Amino acid sequence: MKSLVILFLFFIYNTAFSQKYADKNFYLLDSLVLENYDSEELTLLKENLKAYHKTSSEIKQITYLSEITLNSNEVDLWPKYNEIIIIKSQKLLQKKLEKKTKRMVLNFLTDAYNDKAYRISEIGEKNEAIRLYNLAIKIAILNKDKRRLLNCYNNLGNVYSVQGNIPNALKYTFKSLKIAEQVKDIEGIAIALGNLGVIYDQQEDFKKAKEYYLKGLEIQKKTGLKSGIATSYNNLGFIYDKTKEYKKSLSYYMLASKIYIEIEEYDGISAAYSNIGSLYIMLKDPKKAFFYFEKAVIIDKKINNKKGLAHSYQTYGSFYLGQNNFKLAKKYLIESIDIAQESGISEVIQASSRSLYSIYAKEKNWEKAFEMQTLYYQLKDSINSQSNQKEAITQSLNYEFDKQKSLAKKENEKKLALAKEKEDKQRLIIIFGILGFIIVCIFSYYLQKRFKISQAQNSKIQDQKEIIEEKQKEINDSINYAKRIQESFLATEDVFQQKLEDYFIFFKPKDIVSGDFYWAHQVENKLYLCVADSTGHGVPGAFMSLLNISLLNEALLSRQLEKPNELLDFVRKILILGLKLDDSGQGGNDGMDCVCICIDFETLKLQYTGANNPLWIMRNNEFIDLKADKMPVGRSPKQEIKFSLQEFQLQKNDDLFLFSDGYQDQFGGEKGKKFKASQLKDILIVISNKSMIEKLTLLNESFEKWKGELDQVDDVCIIGLRI
Repeated sequence: MKSLVILFLFFIYNTAFSQKYADKNFYLLDSLVLENYDSEELTLLKENLKAYHKTSSEIKQITYLSEITLNSNEVDLWPKYNEIIIIKSQKLLQKKLEKKTKRMVLNFLTDAYNDKAYRISEIGEKNEAIRLYNLAIKIAILNKDKRRLLNCYNNLGNVYSVQGNIPNALKYTFKSLKIAEQVKDIEGIAIALGNLGVIYDQQEDFKKAKEYYLKGLEIQKKTGLKSGIATSYNNLGFIYDKTKEYKKSLSYYMLASKIYIEIEEYDGISAAYSNIGSLYIMLKDPKKAFFYFEKAVIIDKKINNKKGLAHSYQTYGSFYLGQNNFKLAKKYLIESIDIAQESGISEVIQASSRSLYSIYAKEKNWEKAFEMQTLYYQLKDSINSQSNQKEAITQSLNYEFDKQKSLAKKENEKKLALAKEKEDKQRLIIIFGILGFIIVCIFSYYLQKRFKISQAQNSKIQDQKEIIEEKQKEINDSINYAKRIQESFLATEDVFQQKLEDYFIFFKPKDIVSGDFYWAHQVENKLYLCVADSTGHGVPGAFMSLLNISLLNEALLSRQLEKPNELLDFVRKILILGLKLDDSGQGGNDGMDCVCICIDFETLKLQYTGANNPLWIMRNNEFIDLKADKMPVGRSPKQEIKFSLQEFQLQKNDDLFLFSDGYQDQFGGEKGKKFKASQLKDILIVISNKSMIEKLTLLNESFEKWKGELDQVDDVCIIGLRI
């Protein structure tokens, strides 16, 4: 692996210091300072350039320059010779060349474009790298050089992966894998499998990612290439880290770092150290974490590894955010996002923007908070969108289909070989086949007349069907886009994770979009949380949910109302003023039923207001049922009565449940009856000793079993919190 060394050239004209530049005629470069390079590097240069100057053959000259670019580790040096290769190759191709010579020159040009694209991709010029990789691909296809082609495909897929363009990343990586298997390039197969693991890792499909990483590691061990083996170990460590198997994760990281140190692959050492640091943060050992982070940053600065620096600073920022040190958190996160945006590292931009949103929201810097939230959701949609997931499945299926088709072709060839032995019998079969075909043709003639009559009718039906399908597609596309908008309004996991270690969110819309919603905000040491059921479901319900969320934000953040009953009084007032009655007598009665609470984590004091929906508290396997006001947040006969406020002293390990009525109103079971609230209570008592995550799984299984083959009747939302 080529390591990165930064050379600072100081021009100081005095008797104490001077620099002597190398002979340009010999070394072909301006301002080359030989004292900046070690003896091994200088030997490489001198031996190949001596041979270069001794020959008049241009193809041999390119060969000697290629030896330099292939074996040099100095990134301020080999790209310059690589550029000379490109220029000389392009000029040589303008001449009339023999077929064999032209093929050699095209190979050199492919490698040079590929190397240049790799280099500029590393320093953030992704679009230019993509252009150069495509040039290399065209030449490799023209030259019918499959080994170079698979290498270009693999590198291009990697660039798209870093950009977050998952469909193209999968497309080119699968192309690389397919060709590598065809030409039995073991190293190419291993690299492609590893890159596929990275892509599925980005999609948070950890099972699939682990599958590809393990396959890649098995093949890398066969190649004996230590760099590939170390990368596979590092990737597996990352997956086990994400699945919280920390002992396995640390073991793989350590194996990776040991090999990287052995082969002096500095960007690999940096990545392994950074990952170990992140793991020690999860293990709550900040001293060890920062020991490894500092080692990673020192290496990244030395080799100008912008990707590594961006990741390290992002991890620093996340750590300080967890310590509520917002000043240092913001400093490192801004540095991280600046480097990541410059270098096009989408996953770092996404993670840093999410954390910065949380900080700006606490500082009430709403303009910056909105900017970070917008950036986060743009990248989230790009990297982990439904279309990307579908594309991942499609590319995988296409690859498996092509593989099976190739196997089927080989099997067919064997059958054809056996068929030659039975040639006489086949002739008889063909004769009877021809006679049968003639009979079918005669019969078809009579059917043709009838077909023409029905064809005209079917054409009209088909046209109408296509119009309907197109309209349906437009409607579905609009609703799916509405879903993305609605999801961006819901509370983020960050809000819950700041003060809660154990919680679950059971959110199951009846349709694509939902009338149910959950809203949360952290204000100093207080958590505000609301679970609500807006009037209606589907698109009308979703529209009301966005309106209700916006009004809750207005009440808490702009009006600075502090008590749950004050929030609901404000929302109801605006809804009544804004939603006018219509001629039907039904319009204007929209609003929501909800549970709205505020928890002060310093005193563990709970404030609760309910609009038709109660709050359940489980303490020592017994339910405490805080009753709701029997009126909605909206127009009703009781709209002049203010919502009541209940206060309750919480204790450690109390479980709180906030919910809409969708779960208990679901029809199902053997007799097709409602589930009912009493049965929901019974389940929560039975599973009271489980963690909140386990409760979520069991509640979902119970709901699906009760529903059976029946349709879901309403949106479902339940949130459980453990104090």
